Amino acid sequence: MKMALNKSLCLLLCVFLTIGMIPTYIYADTASNGNMPDNPFGDVDPNDRFYDDIIFAFTNGLMTGTGTKNPLFSPGMPMTRAMLVTVLYRLAGSPDPHALPDAFSDVPEDAWYGNAVAWAVANGITQGTGNNRFNPEGIVTREQAATFLLRYARLVGKGPVGKITINIDFADRDNISDWALEGAMWCYMYGIMTGKSGKDTLLFDPQGNATRAEIAAMLHRFFDNVIRTPDTVVSYGSPITGSDPVDEVEISFETHGGSEISPVYVSKGGRLSDPPIPVKDDYAFAGWFTDRNLSEPFYSDNPINENMT
Repeated sequence: MKMALNKSLCLLLCVFLTIGMIPTYIYADTASNGNMPDNPFGDVDPNDRFYDDIIFAFTNGLMTGTGTKNPLFSPGMPMTRAMLVTVLYRLAGSPDPHALPDAFSDVPEDAWYGNAVAWAVANGITQGTGNNRFNPEGIVTREQAATFLLRYARLVGKGPVGKITINIDFADRDNISDWALEGAMWCYMYGIMTGKSGKDTLLFDPQGNATRAEIAAMLHRFFDNVIRTPDTVVSYGSPITGSDPVDEVEISFETHGGSEISPVYVSKGGRLSDPPIPVKDDYAFAGWFTDRNLSEPFYSDNPINENMT
């Protein structure tokens, strides 16, 4: 990762373990376990770039197509805001929203996406576009998609701890809206959105429309890289409620003058896939280390099974 500043701050990760089990977060992933269903869509070919992603979204009931008599997926169709919140609502298991109030004047009571919108508002996925409107037919931009995915990850306990402050090397980084920058950085960091090729450069294309095929690909990566990872972070700043102390892992952070970070508690064998990032004026974060000599980097995909200092 390119550093934004000439100075760098190498920080020490001190990990203190007890013992434990790994809680699991499971979704069916039929589309990637070898049991691929027949292709139901007349406009999707097995040789298409997004074929596996589309079948994944269909198999898991996230995206069901746009046609009836002749089933179509419409891969090149821009994704609407109504479509995206419906997909995330389905990913959450379509919880009962009937106790939730109607939030927007432009969402009819009997709209096919009405339950999803009510759920999304109640859970902080969206607050609408202003003036008591949701704009259900509005086209989802890439930066909006990134923001929605980050908010969903935080909702289900898979999001980052605190504010993300990594550098991203997109040539159009300055075009990313301030409110979307954190989501863009997080989606890039987790490989959910990898950018687009420009002229001798890499672009994020923040205001570009997100197509249905692109959203299917993002969902597939989101599932693989975030949702189903045994990222077992369950408590920040205090031990896991109801857990035996010997079943816990306490991860504490020595920041060498950076912003203070409270301990994170996980279970033994779990992974801290998204460790918190400290901030210090005039310094760029260079990574966590597991030893005091700053010679052994902390790898977030490694399970934590023994005492580390």
